[in-house]
Amino acid sequence: MSFGMEWSWGGEWWLRAALAMGWLWALARLLASRGNRAWIRGMTLLALLAALPWCWHGGSEGREWALWKAGGIGTTQAWIIAWATGATVMLLRRGAGWLRIRSWCRNGMSGEEAAAWRAAWNHAASRAGVEADVEVRVIPGLRSPAVWVGRRVWLLVPAHAAGWSDEVCRRVCLHEAGHVAGGDAWLHRVWMLVDVLQWWNPLWWGLRARMELELEKLADGWVLRGDRGGAREYVRDLLDCVESGMKGVASWGGSGGLEERINCLLQPHRAGGGWGAGVVMVLAGVSVVGLALLFRGPAPARMDAAVVRDAEWRMAANPFPAVGEGD
Repeated sequence: MSFGMEWSWGGEWWLRAALAMGWLWALARLLASRGNRAWIRGMTLLALLAALPWCWHGGSEGREWALWKAGGIGTTQAWIIAWATGATVMLLRRGAGWLRIRSWCRNGMSGEEAAAWRAAWNHAASRAGVEADVEVRVIPGLRSPAVWVGRRVWLLVPAHAAGWSDEVCRRVCLHEAGHVAGGDAWLHRVWMLVDVLQWWNPLWWGLRARMELELEKLADGWVLRGDRGGAREYVRDLLDCVESGMKGVASWGGSGGLEERINCLLQPHRAGGGWGAGVVMVLAGVSVVGLALLFRGPAPARMDAAVVRDAEWRMAANPFPAVGEGD
């Protein structure tokens, strides 16, 4: 028996990735608990493995275990061209977004308002245990506050947030400091890689939205821990942002994302319900491995047998026979 892995851009990758992403999305929906980043990181790793264009092949010679033989579909080249076109567009979009954020970090305003936000960040960072210094930039037209982690930490603040009170600024900074403390920036970078590989897969976008919503709920938890009794005030902050046109705070997880965040803020004792993260991760890992075994190519022994027989024939054939002593 012979086993191995190889890169494959054929139809088995497309179908395997679609099924794997759909299954991971279904498992993520089943997990109703908040406060566990381990399952988000595990789901991200499994999604990355499912997104890569590889094919697991192997087995005994003469036995076919794949749904179809490798190379049996004649439209593979057309699929590769279509995927490469979409991936290029996605790369350009992500690159343009990165350049826009870099421009905000370099050219954003930093005056008295930025100083007030920096004081609020220092208060929040001490509560969240974040030691990174922050550069504050006030950005006209920004939908909602955000944090950008590169060589340094940048706090991006909408220009129309100038009238916010010090308490509101502290709660917002507690939320953003929770993202920094949890290392969420690295998760987003991995998601961007999967975005390029799986731009065509709506099931991946559903899974991504679900994980983004869970990260927002985790960051909301830092607000509760850092501002005792401020849950209702923070809920009012979120609703005020939506009413004032800052719909970015409700964009994660689809139309029901804000409602789920508010429920977790007002009823934190119910956040531990649902399936345990460990059970979900074991089930997810086993299922993804099962899908990989289902979409297998032929055993490498089939390709190697002809080469071995040819080598044996060449060794047996002697074009220069030895001359006997009596001749």
